[in-house]
Amino acid sequence: GPATPQPGTNIFDPERAPVIVIHIGARRIVLTPTPQGGSTTISAATIAQKANQSFNSIITSSIAGAAASSSGEIHIRGSHGQYTYYLDGAPLPSSVSGSFGELIDPKNIEALKVYTGGFPARFGGNLAAVFEVAAKGGNPGAPHGYLQQSAGGFQSYETAAQAGGGEGPFSYFVSGVNSSSNRRLDPVTTNPIHDAGSDSVLFTHDELKLGVGDKLILDAAKTQST
Repeated sequence: GPATPQPGTNIFDPERAPVIVIHIGARRIVLTPTPQGGSTTISAATIAQKANQSFNSIITSSIAGAAASSSGEIHIRGSHGQYTYYLDGAPLPSSVSGSFGELIDPKNIEALKVYTGGFPARFGGNLAAVFEVAAKGGNPGAPHGYLQQSAGGFQSYETAAQAGGGEGPFSYFVSGVNSSSNRRLDPVTTNPIHDAGSDSVLFTHDELKLGVGDKLILDAAKTQST
């Protein structure tokens, strides 16, 4: 029979060359950027503890460097209106931002995140603060909600109601708040004259899931003060 090849020094001979096996592997590295600026998250539970406080009052009591002027306007580190509101991911125009605290009652907020520095790139070139608001939404199932009535001094009354529900890909949430008081303006006097006033806020959040990761959200609000 044919002779069996013997090991030799000729590594270029196909019958005598050593077998070289090269293993090639790959590993995916996922980079998750961590914002280095200042941000504060205020949950619905925290807002519930600040009962009957306005949106602006919650901001000034929770955010370092925030203060309110005599007119109620918010100032972040001495700024004058250099901030932006985002409601469910959509930026609000400046014509609406100035009255945002009157358009949504804190009871309708699921989470509020306030950026005061080092803003993420998606927020653009903001100078003072970004208010990222996630509104409450309805859960699938039968309608549910509550009706609440409260009273206080100076003939102060507040009626609040919420209802939500959903079926299939559609869910809804609606809320209404009406408050009235004979102590509308400060400073307080023993017998206030021409000091009565009332505020009404109606808010609705409708959501339609279009597919995996896609949904259509409609937020609407109406406010009235007398």
